[in-house]
Amino acid sequence: MFLAVPERGALQLRVLVEPADDSGRRSLAVYSRPEDAPAENEWTCHATGVLAAQEREAPATTGVLTDDVWPPAAATPMDTEEFYRRVTDAGFGYGPLFRGMRAAWRDGDTTYAEVSLPTDADPGAYGIHPGLLDSALQPAALVAGHEAAEDTIRVPFSWSGVSLHATGASALRIRLMWPTPDTVSLVIADQTGAPVMTIDALIMRSVGPDQLAAARAADAGELYEVDWLAVPTPEEEIQGTVEVPQDAMALPTAQRDDDTTGPDVYVTWCVSENAADPARSTRDLTHRVLGLVQAVVSDDRPDSRLVILTRGAMSTGTGDEPTDLAGAAVWGLIRTAQSEHPDRFTLIDLDGSDASLTAVPAAIATTEPQLAVRDGALLAPRLARPANLDTSAPSPAPFAPDKTVLITGGTGALGTLLARHLVSTYGVQEAAAHQPERATGRERHRHGTRRTRRRGHDRGLRRRRPAVPGIPAREPAGGASAEKRWCTAPGHWTTAS
Repeated sequence: MFLAVPERGALQLRVLVEPADDSGRRSLAVYSRPEDAPAENEWTCHATGVLAAQEREAPATTGVLTDDVWPPAAATPMDTEEFYRRVTDAGFGYGPLFRGMRAAWRDGDTTYAEVSLPTDADPGAYGIHPGLLDSALQPAALVAGHEAAEDTIRVPFSWSGVSLHATGASALRIRLMWPTPDTVSLVIADQTGAPVMTIDALIMRSVGPDQLAAARAADAGELYEVDWLAVPTPEEEIQGTVEVPQDAMALPTAQRDDDTTGPDVYVTWCVSENAADPARSTRDLTHRVLGLVQAVVSDDRPDSRLVILTRGAMSTGTGDEPTDLAGAAVWGLIRTAQSEHPDRFTLIDLDGSDASLTAVPAAIATTEPQLAVRDGALLAPRLARPANLDTSAPSPAPFAPDKTVLITGGTGALGTLLARHLVSTYGVQEAAAHQPERATGRERHRHGTRRTRRRGHDRGLRRRRPAVPGIPAREPAGGASAEKRWCTAPGHWTTAS
C-alpha cells in the first residue's frame, strides 16, 4: 500500500524482521500508523520482502560511471528544473532533502544522473541516505505526456536483487536502464565511479493524481462520514418487553405470565411535546431519560435493557431532515450511556409511517445499538469514506469577518482542533470558548486568532450578547448557516459545538 507522509505530524514506522529459516532467509514487513494513533489501532502494512546474506561481487563501473567517461558525452542533457516542476504539477512534490538530482542525461532507454545531498545534510550511519536513494530513483518517476497536463507519476512497487557495496556516500552517479517498459535496473557509484549499490530489477507502478490526493487525505485524518445502511430483519421477535409510560421516571416491575427467563426489555417513547419551546422540551425530555438511565444502571439485573423510541430525531440522508431537536438530544445522551454500558440501551428512530411502527418489534430483536426505521426498513449507522470527496478548495467562508465565533465546549482538545480549522480554512479572526476554564489559548494565538474563555451555563446562550461578556461589542457573535451543519442556539447566538 502507498505510504504518504502527512503534511502535519508524523508517522510511526515499524519494521519487523522474522528469525532466519533453515536456508538463512528472513521475512521482512514494513508497517505504519499515525503518530497520535491510540495503542489499540491497527498498523497498515506497506511492504513485505525477504532478506538473505549473500556475497556478491561489485559490478564493473569502468567505462560507465568513472571519470574517463563522465559526464556521458553522447547523451542528451535533461532540464532538471523542468523535471521537478512537471513532477510537482503531476501531484508529487519533493522537499529540499529529496530534491537531489543535480544533472541528468538521456541516451535512448538509458538515463544517467548526478545526485547529491544538500551541503548541510550528513549521510550519517545510513547504508545509503534515504534522500540520496530516492533522488537516484527519480529519473524513473515521471512519465512525460505530450503535454504537461498529461504527465503521470510512477512509484517503486517491487524490488529484487538489491545489494549495497559501500556506505557513507553524499554524492552519486547513476546509470538507469529500462529492460522492460515497467522495470528498471540501476548501477549506482560514488563520485569516483566506485560501486555503491546495484538494483537488478525494480518494478514501477503508475499512481494517478486521484490516488495521491486520497493518500494525502487519508494520512491527514482519515475522513469518514456516517452512512445509514440496511440491515437484515431478524426472523424471531424478542419476548418479555415491558412498556414504560412517557411520563415515567422509574422502571415498572416486570410481570411474566410464564416461567421463561431472559432479560427484561423496557420500551419507552421519547418524543417532545412542546415544539414551540425546543429548549424547554430538550431539558424536560433529557431529564426524564436520565432518570430512566440511572434506574437501568442501578437495576440488580445486569441483563435488563432500555429501548428508546424517537420520531424524527435522526437524519439518514438527503431529504430526511430531523424534526425533533429534543429527541436528537436524547440520542446524544444515550450514546454516551452506551459507551459506558454496552448492550444495556437501544436507540430506535422512526418516521411517521405505519410500516415503521409495525417493524418496531423486529428492530428491538436486532443486536444493533442504534437503528432508524424508514418505511419499515431497518437502517444502522456505519462509517464510510465520503463519495466524491473534493479537497481541492474549501467552500465559501460562512463566517462574517467582523463576527465572533462562539465555540461551546471549546477549551479542550476538540475545541483546539476546531479553532485551528476555523482559522486555517475560513479565516476566522475572533473566537470565544464557552466552558469551565481548563485549557490555555496558546493554540489560538499560534494560528493568528484571539480566543476568549468564559465560564458559564449553556442557559446563557439563550440570552443576548450581555450574557457572554467575553465577546467584544464591536465584534458581535456570528456563525454559519444550517447548510454547514453548525448548530444555531435558540435566541441570538450562533455556535460551533
